Amino acid sequence: MIDIRKRFIPFFKDFSTSSHILNLCRYQSKENYFYYHPVAVGLIAAFIGRKKNVKQEEWVDIALSGILMDCGFSRMNEHLFLKSNEVLSETEKRMIKAHPSKSYQMVRHLRLLTEGSKLAVLQHHEHLDGSGYPLGLTGNQVHPYSKILAVADTFYAMVSGKAHGEKKIPFTVLEEMRKKTVGKYDFEYLTILMKEISSTATGRRILLNNNQRGEIVFINQSDLSNPLIRLDEDASFLDLSEKNSLYIAEIL
Repeated sequence: MIDIRKRFIPFFKDFSTSSHILNLCRYQSKENYFYYHPVAVGLIAAFIGRKKNVKQEEWVDIALSGILMDCGFSRMNEHLFLKSNEVLSETEKRMIKAHPSKSYQMVRHLRLLTEGSKLAVLQHHEHLDGSGYPLGLTGNQVHPYSKILAVADTFYAMVSGKAHGEKKIPFTVLEEMRKKTVGKYDFEYLTILMKEISSTATGRRILLNNNQRGEIVFINQSDLSNPLIRLDEDASFLDLSEKNSLYIAEIL
């Protein structure tokens, strides 16, 4: 724990803007997802905590729980966590769902980790509606740190393509999390992430699915995935909400 704190706390402190999140999503690699994932989730969770204005020692605790949340995989056969979800058997999926419990067993006696952080390691896959695992907790049974980790964990899994097999841009992921997972995640923490990312979207360079390039000039909070674009080729404006066949394929 001393080594982890020494290495990562300065890293967390430097990760302070939503532009950092967009860059993090841009440079992630599907092949290296398993190794990038806990670091990325720790960074994003710390960011949410800071924007929530929690004390520094708290968002550091949240970030450390993100770093450690998947340590239980070290006690499993490597082939389990390197396989994609689509090819896992039902037995293997049950084994994967045991990793929060295994992670908790590894950190529960660490003196330099708070009880809240230990609970977040155990509960990071719990959902407020009881559909999560390993305990099927609901509402206030889920620790606040765990609620933040759940948002950060799902967001990064979806932008990486781990959750649904294809990478998606952050705006689309946040829109889907808001619309399709009502009741699963704490809306306050999801809203913080949505507002912060959309606030720095203006001016970002993008590539459309028809290979046109442009720049985001306006993004609507109620429709994050369909901003107003200024196209490079003729400086004309394109409202993606009016063009069902076009979408942002990549943030440059």
